[in-house]
Amino acid sequence: RAVGEDRPRQRIYLPREDLVRFGVTEQALLKGVKDENYTNMLKFQIARAREWYDRAESGIPMLAEDARLPVRASLDMYSVILEKIEKNDYDNFNLRAYTPKWQKLLTVCNSWAKVQMQK
Repeated sequence: RAVGEDRPRQRIYLPREDLVRFGVTEQALLKGVKDENYTNMLKFQIARAREWYDRAESGIPMLAEDARLPVRASLDMYSVILEKIEKNDYDNFNLRAYTPKWQKLLTVCNSWAKVQMQK
C-alpha cells in the first residue's frame, strides 16, 4: 500500500522476482508508472496476501485467548486496505488506501464478534 510513499525515498519493498515476472522495471516503479504490468503485479500481490490471510485465519483459535483479537483485527484491517487499493483502481502511487477512523472502529468491532463466535 505504501509504494507511493516509498517512491520519493527511492525505496522498493516488492520482491524483485515479481517485478521481473510482471515486466515492471525499478525505474518505472520509481517514476510511478501505473500501466497494465503494474496493475497485474498488484492483483497478484493482493491475491497472494489474501491466500496468506485465509491460511492464517484458521490458526487464530489456536492462539492464546488474549492474542486472538489483535491478530484477528490486524487480518481484518489489512483486508480492508486491500479492498481500498482495488477500489482505487490499483493506483497506490497517487491515492492512499485510507481507512477512516469510523471504519477502523467498525472493523475492530466485527473482529471482536468473530473472535467471540470462535470460542
